[in-house]
Amino acid sequence: NKACELLDHIGWEHAADILPSVIPNIVNAQRMEETSAWQHPVDLTLLLREANAELDDALSEGRERKTDWRGHRALAETILDEEPRDSLRAIVEAAREGAPLTELSAAVAYAAARRPVHFHTSNEFADWNTVHHTFTYCNAVDQAMRRAPSRELARGILDGAMSVYLERFLNVPRQPI
Repeated sequence: NKACELLDHIGWEHAADILPSVIPNIVNAQRMEETSAWQHPVDLTLLLREANAELDDALSEGRERKTDWRGHRALAETILDEEPRDSLRAIVEAAREGAPLTELSAAVAYAAARRPVHFHTSNEFADWNTVHHTFTYCNAVDQAMRRAPSRELARGILDGAMSVYLERFLNVPRQPI
């Protein structure tokens, strides 16, 4: 995503020089849903599989008809504070009600941006790095959704929400804003 944003600024004629630099990061990436944090104590992979299956029908039913959808804050609060099943259900239901995918990706990116606000300055560097990674990921999904929205990319919205959920355990007790 950052490479594409750079090309937006300097011009796509430089793509042949810029894009090969992202190949090592892409081919060496790991799937986090295969780690134990995504499977215990709550099996997030199962919840994501179910939510993805429901999202197809919800998108067909909703057809992104609510161009004035304003549920960002409420959805972000659900992602930040509620159980993962409730968060995924809220995203799917928003799609069923007609919320555009670009608005759903923006709401998840907003939740990811809000998570570090509740961190205490005594948190370890690795914790800060984790929330930074999730925010970068959710922002990348949001930017990609704005460039080329697709049902396939919508999976990233759900995955991002679950990553934000997992980070709640890094800021216990929750630091007030």
